[in-house]
Formats: sequence, C-alpha cells, structure tokens
Amino acid sequence: MEALPFFGDRREQKFDSGYADCRIHGMLDICYSKEAGSRRGRQRKEEFMAWGNQGYLEMMRDIFRVSEELGIRSYVWGGFAVDILQGSFTREHGDLDCFTENLAENRERLQQRYEALGYEVHYMEEFWLLRIEKGGLHASFNNMRNIDGIAHWYHAGPHGTVFFPYGWLDEGPRVFYGTPVRTIGERLAYVLKTNARLLHPEWKLREKDRGDIAILEGMLGEEAGEIGKRVWSHSPFWYAKGYEEYYYPVVGREAYGG
Repeated sequence: MEALPFFGDRREQKFDSGYADCRIHGMLDICYSKEAGSRRGRQRKEEFMAWGNQGYLEMMRDIFRVSEELGIRSYVWGGFAVDILQGSFTREHGDLDCFTENLAENRERLQQRYEALGYEVHYMEEFWLLRIEKGGLHASFNNMRNIDGIAHWYHAGPHGTVFFPYGWLDEGPRVFYGTPVRTIGERLAYVLKTNARLLHPEWKLREKDRGDIAILEGMLGEEAGEIGKRVWSHSPFWYAKGYEEYYYPVVGREAYGG
C-alpha cells in the first residue's frame, strides 16, 4: 500500500515544494503560496496527517495482523473509533484504546507476537491491562468476553465491567486509510460518549466529545435516543473509592441531554 504523506515531527519545517512556508499545525498543514503569499486553507484530511496519526495507522495494522494470526479479535474504542466510523481523521490522537476478546487466555501469545514486531509490552495484572509501545506511541487493551451474546468488557479488570450487546461490535473489519480494523460500532461508541459515568464518575464532556457525539447522532438518527438503556456497568472500584451510587449497576441513559 502506498504510504500516506506525513511529516516526521511537529517542529516548524520548510520544504521546497511550491510553497514558501509550510508549518505543521496539528493534524493538517497550513501553507503559504510563493506566488500569492496568501494563506491556504487546511488541506483535505486524506492528504496530510501528523506523524502520530500515521504511526497509529501502522499500529492498527499490526494489531489486526496479530489478532488474525491468533484467531482472536481486537476492537478500537474512544476517539479513534469515531474517526474510523466516519472514514476520516477529525484530529490528532494521543493514544489508541482497544479491547481484545479473550485477552487473558492469549496474553502470553499476544506479548510474544508484539515483541517480535519491535514493541515494548507491559501488563498490569491488577487491571488485566496490556499495553504496547513503539516510537513514542502506545495502545492499551482490556479483556473482553462474549457470554451468551452479552459482551463483558473488563475496563478495570476485576474492578469494573461494562455489559452490552455483543452483536454491536464490528463483525468484519472496516478499511480506514487502507488499514483493516475493527471498532466497537456506532451504537456503543455513542452510548460511551454520552454516558461517561459508565466508566468514570467525574468525567466531564470536552468540546471534542461534543463533536464526536454530533457525528454519531448523524449516523444513528432516531435510534440514538433508544439504545442507552441496553448498556450497563458494575464498578466496585469506584464504590470502594467512596462513590456510593456505584454500589448498584449504572445503566445508560435513553437520550443525550447535551
């Protein structure tokens, strides 16, 4: 596959490429024409991307390859999932969040495969969390199981679990900038964005989260108001930290209130 154009670092750089001055600005380039000296708008998302997003595409390729070799599936969630679902980058990302089906049983084999590809691999036993790192980029993986059609995502290991319909997950891989990758699907992505309390009691919506929610609402239409109640979590970790409401399961809301 032909590599996408990107730049090696975020520092100011100048190129003899038909423009007098090109500076890296987040994900895309802002360039000034030699002839007109006027500022050009941001280039199409497909044309240029920051080194980080390019690196994460390569990491996604490795994740898909390793998962396929072992006969298991890994799914991307978080901000990257929204970009993949809509088919283009919306911003630069600082990490890659995933969960892997039956990670616990395959941890040693996963570690061997990733190390063979040049990754540093770490495992946090307390939270059943696998982390891979290379070139200043990293991805984290939780364990997930399918039990009678209900996915059990151990987002905090034995200390916290999110339950949702297993059928919401991508059955086959999507293709994102030529890279095969599975995501958690638009339904779960939307519920997590609009019900962060399923994972964390003090999470506050950021502007980029509101943008993601708008994108997902456009995909789901009227269904967006009906799916929240199909996701719930149990997080004894937060109850132990003094959040009394986490003694009981937390159920997603039926609609997003903004």
